[in-house]
Amino acid sequence: MKKTIVNISLFIIGLFVGGFITINYYNKETLSLTSKDIVCEKRQILYPNSAVGIKPKIGMVFKKEMAAGIAEAVWLSTYGHDIYKLRPYRVSLVNNNVWVVSGTIQDQYQCGGGAYIEIQKSDGKILRVIFGK
Repeated sequence: MKKTIVNISLFIIGLFVGGFITINYYNKETLSLTSKDIVCEKRQILYPNSAVGIKPKIGMVFKKEMAAGIAEAVWLSTYGHDIYKLRPYRVSLVNNNVWVVSGTIQDQYQCGGGAYIEIQKSDGKILRVIFGK
């Protein structure tokens, strides 16, 4: 009987300590990729130009939320966390071909200083990135 109580107690303590270690491990400031998480290999192109791939008729970037997400990822990697001050983003589709995403300047008297990006709807190609000062 004593052995069973000791085993149960140790099991409960183990769960608590293991859970605590797991919580601390995942509560890091950032969970971004580092160079340790990426393997760079030299290899030839896997699929020749003749290979058939998926390309939706409505385009790869078919929603304004997707365009805003791509824009934010590009701006964040290039200009840092200051881009969050430019929310909400203005998103428009020009000629059903190019997404134009721009940041909103909060100060009505400020001239310039906004972020601007053009993203091709068909394949997500970044056509132009501007960040005014």
